[in-house]
Amino acid sequence: MHKTTASIFKAITAATLLTGAMSAQAAWELDGAASSFHYVTSKASAVSEVNTFTGLSGAISDAGAASLAINLASVDTGIDIRNERMRDIVFQVAQHAQATVSVTVDAAALNALAVGDSMTGTYTANVSLHGISQDMTAELKVVKLASNSLQVSTVRPLIVGAASFGLAEEVEQLREIANLTSINPNIVVNFTLVYNQ
Repeated sequence: MHKTTASIFKAITAATLLTGAMSAQAAWELDGAASSFHYVTSKASAVSEVNTFTGLSGAISDAGAASLAINLASVDTGIDIRNERMRDIVFQVAQHAQATVSVTVDAAALNALAVGDSMTGTYTANVSLHGISQDMTAELKVVKLASNSLQVSTVRPLIVGAASFGLAEEVEQLREIANLTSINPNIVVNFTLVYNQ
């Protein structure tokens, strides 16, 4: 009787440890240094410029809750004064320090990918910027780079409108200060994110 009880206890303990190990293995952490987030702006009818954010963080939980946080103060337009204007006038980082993106994914499918395999899907992403949250549709490709590394990237660029996040007035203010004839209120977004276990 005691041997049976001990065997059951060992089996339960082993199952608990295995479940804990699987849960720990399923969580993914964003590698900010290996990831990139770019957006393209257009001004004066014919001038397009590539900008980037370097402050990226996020994770994918064992339940499939994927998150991305963008430090808006890390904006890099290639010109210091323009960086300052983007931080202070457009993004207003003192009040809105971050933009966040959240997506629900199939964690089991991610873990089941073999190294070198990929999968493409259409996801609904909730984007929060400047105090406003909007759902956006994104087509994403996931590639298993290694046993403990995933790459998530846009299949098609995303078009984000300033007005959707209450930024139309700020963009117009930027246009006036920069003495430009026009600034396109829509930006084109591309990103490549690397998550490691």
